[in-house]
Amino acid sequence: MKDILALDKKLSPKDNEFVIYYYRKDGNYAPWALWIWANPGGDGGASWPFTQEWKVSDGIGYMRLKLDGSSTGGTKICAENGGLGLIVRQKDEWNKDGSDDRMWNISTSKKVAVFSGDQQTYAALDYKPSVKSAELLSLDQISVSLSGGFALDVDGGNSGFSVVGSDGKEYEIESVVNSDSPSDLSQNMAKNILVTLKRKLSIADSVIVKNPSFLADAKVNATKLAVKLAETMVPSKDEALGCVYSNGAAEFKLWAPTSSDVVLNIYKTSSQKNPDYSVAMQMNPKTGVWSCSFDKIDPDGLFYDYTLKNSKGTVTVLDPYASSMAVDYGKGDVTGTASAKYVITPAKMKTPSVKAGKKKITVKWKKLGGGSQSYQIYVLKKGTKKAKYYTSTGSSRTVKKLSKKKYYYTKIRSYKKINGKTYYGSWSGTKKIKVK
Repeated sequence: MKDILALDKKLSPKDNEFVIYYYRKDGNYAPWALWIWANPGGDGGASWPFTQEWKVSDGIGYMRLKLDGSSTGGTKICAENGGLGLIVRQKDEWNKDGSDDRMWNISTSKKVAVFSGDQQTYAALDYKPSVKSAELLSLDQISVSLSGGFALDVDGGNSGFSVVGSDGKEYEIESVVNSDSPSDLSQNMAKNILVTLKRKLSIADSVIVKNPSFLADAKVNATKLAVKLAETMVPSKDEALGCVYSNGAAEFKLWAPTSSDVVLNIYKTSSQKNPDYSVAMQMNPKTGVWSCSFDKIDPDGLFYDYTLKNSKGTVTVLDPYASSMAVDYGKGDVTGTASAKYVITPAKMKTPSVKAGKKKITVKWKKLGGGSQSYQIYVLKKGTKKAKYYTSTGSSRTVKKLSKKKYYYTKIRSYKKINGKTYYGSWSGTKKIKVK
């Protein structure tokens, strides 16, 4: 690193540049190039024609790239949030120097160093310690792994560390100790530390660990603890999750125990980006189930999804309990993800009444409220495998030309057609009857 810092001083990069230093012991830079892209949303192929030659000075390869994209054919190499990805690879083949893609953010440094055979990407700066990982062990304890030894306060004080939530509020620290010798404060030169907070944080909060003496802030990974806590919050078997439609209104329930906020979005068409209605949902803290109802207009045939806020940020998700989905491919976000919404389908119908006649049966049911519905009737002769299906828009249907003195099974479900596609509700219970 000493030689790279010396070269950096000689080159004196400008603030509007991103510089990659690449060192190979064999000094053979000719076969190697750089694949670099904005993360999220970028494409390394767009800048590839401009990143295939390493300039070499003092035995070190380097590339100086303008952040405005003027040196890469107009393609910006980093996203608005400062994120980028890079791969040192051979020009003619996908042979990479390092097994994984290298992710970086220019808020840490606009100058990086890559050493051949080393997967780690380094800031080309005078040494500062950094956080390798930070994991939430409990709602008031964080395990932090450092890049090297760091001298902690011998009284167990915060040692310059702070823990900050997504709203900018700081969680007061009770103690910071060497996790390898937590009871012996004199063992203060630590590579692994345990941060204990004075109050519990929310599992849904996005938390970072900061220290002005360190290279950059570090986001705390809460995934393992979130899974563990979610397992203690389970809805009862009788609780119907998803969307239940009845009589011009719909009730929505979503199990999302690690979310701090959930909003229901309702759309009149499946292709639109912005919802026509948004409803804040309420959480049951014992079960982790969020719920709300909607009756401003008849939701029959409308579409919906949910917006969740949790420790990973804010995300719009689909309903895992829905039975019908409309997919609109080609409408994606900056990462190119396809968009989809679920259709609000009718509630499950009650078991119909069935009256037997001479070689016929008459099936009657109570029509669903709300929008116009059609109904499908299932009729199966006992001892056979192939059922017959009949349709109706009314509240009854007579099925004729049946076999005399034979048993038949029948049930019913509602359906509707939207944009040329048919969406079905759940089947009712089954009725058995003997034909006269």
